[in-house]
Amino acid sequence: MAASTAVRNTAAGYTAPLQWTATAGGTAVEWYTPQLEAATLAGIVSANIRAAESNAAANGTVRLEVATCDNDGTNVTIYGSACANAELATSEGVLSLYVSGPDVSISQGQRLRFRLYLDDFEAALATSYTATVYYNGATAGASGDTYIVLPVALTQYVSAVFMPDQPYVLIQSVQRASLF
Repeated sequence: MAASTAVRNTAAGYTAPLQWTATAGGTAVEWYTPQLEAATLAGIVSANIRAAESNAAANGTVRLEVATCDNDGTNVTIYGSACANAELATSEGVLSLYVSGPDVSISQGQRLRFRLYLDDFEAALATSYTATVYYNGATAGASGDTYIVLPVALTQYVSAVFMPDQPYVLIQSVQRASLF
């Protein structure tokens, strides 16, 4: 199975970070966890992001933003945001990022939201290029092996389903899901 990709056009910098898009100039992409049980997010979130830029003159790097939000994506509280400390290469490579912030409460039923941005690296972004993130790969250490490691254990929220014509409550099974 080939890795999935998200492609972002560059822009003349210095510029505010540019959210990654599904295709160059397309719809912005973001990733969500399933709904979670109440918890506190504290510590350092680490990420392994596989990405590339189309030309070394693009001067881009990856920024990761971690936030909590309601199930529908509203009421966002940003936990933290950080850039990788290296420029993207012209072929798929790994950038490591570390994001931290003040402790943030996750209420029952909320989710974590992850956004990737293209950002300037040491020099201003140059226009007329693209940058690509590779994710959802099938093999560890290979194309698309993008992942995030959280500093705390989180549990998926599972609500009980009331069935009035049945004398019991059905609990849905919980499976660990990939973030990407």
